[in-house]
Formats: sequence, structure tokens, C-alpha cells
Amino acid sequence: MISKAQYIFIIILAISLGVLTAIWQIHFWITAMLIFLSVTLIMYIPYVWYMYFSQDPEKIGAYLKQRTKQPIIQFYCSLADSDERGAEEALHLLKKKYKSPNITAILKSLMLHLKIGFQQ
Repeated sequence: MISKAQYIFIIILAISLGVLTAIWQIHFWITAMLIFLSVTLIMYIPYVWYMYFSQDPEKIGAYLKQRTKQPIIQFYCSLADSDERGAEEALHLLKKKYKSPNITAILKSLMLHLKIGFQQ
């Protein structure tokens, strides 16, 4: 989910925040909250940046191609590439993952729409 560089950055940041808060004698809970917020930001900034703020379609496409292990992203990439077989496989994985009747109905309607779209 996160890269090796992010792990290293998180460890260095946690150690440095721990040392600095020990020197400045800041309470433990404030230190823990700072570390938690920092880790959360480090983990989610790449997702938020590429999904919502990036303007370069090549970078967004490369980012999504790297994460095709996730069924929903695999489905979107298959739709973008007009790959009917890949989209069907991704929808099958999504049906396994989400067993709710509501989500299954949505996925079935997506599959029907997908088949009609590929035939045209």
C-alpha cells in the first residue's frame, strides 16, 4: 500500500518527533497525536493528489496502472482500455468482495451497461 520510501520517512519522522518532544518536554499524548497525523498525511497525500489535483493524464494513468491489484481500479482501467474480459474479471472480484445485495445489483447493472457499450 505504501512505498519503501514512505516507510523510511515515517520512521525518521517518528524518531525525530520523539526526540524533539523529549527535549522540549511535550506531553506524550500530543507527541502521539503528531505522529499519528503525520503518518496519516504521508500515507494518503499521494492518493489524494493523483485522484483529485493532478492535471496530467499520463501520470494519472501510470498511477492507476500501478494499483490494478485493487479490483475497482482494475475495473476502471479495463473500461478506459475497452478491455471487456478484464472488466468482467474485475467485476467478478468485486462481487466476491462486496456481498451486499445493493452493491451486487449495482455491479450487475454496470456489467449489463458494459456489455451494451462494448457491442457498439
